[in-house]
Amino acid sequence: MNEVSIIIDKSCQQLREISHNLSPSTITNLGLLGAVDLFCKKVEHLYGIEIIFLSKGDDFFITKTVETHIYRIIQELVNNVVKHSEAKCAHVEIDFAFPYIHILVKDNGKGFSSETVSKGIGLSNIDSRLRFMNAQVKKDSSQKGTSFQITINLDKIPETP
Repeated sequence: MNEVSIIIDKSCQQLREISHNLSPSTITNLGLLGAVDLFCKKVEHLYGIEIIFLSKGDDFFITKTVETHIYRIIQELVNNVVKHSEAKCAHVEIDFAFPYIHILVKDNGKGFSSETVSKGIGLSNIDSRLRFMNAQVKKDSSQKGTSFQITINLDKIPETP
């Protein structure tokens, strides 16, 4: 009975996380930076992984669609840190230098080999969002950790109706 209770508690926690992750209302209410900061704090609290969030540069207007894509990419990368990296610490940075947005997500985990990692739905979703924004990504992974450096040129994002 105790095991069933633990499983139910974990399921409820995961369901709550999924619900929060699906709703971009935090972006509407807090903006991109506030939403990412809140997400990082929640992950840190839930999983005990130190997550340092930093934003630099001058904030400028980006569409809600682009904000949502950026948020979802960061969300998926941080979730991968939690699930796979065994990291104790992660850094999330957003640097605004018009017309560029530079995003860095890195951890001090065990790293991965791109040859042995299958592309699950999470990485496929990231790739799809990056393609939509014509963004560039540089992945680096070793036994000392993993980093994803993403560069988005706002002038190269297709107009959406």
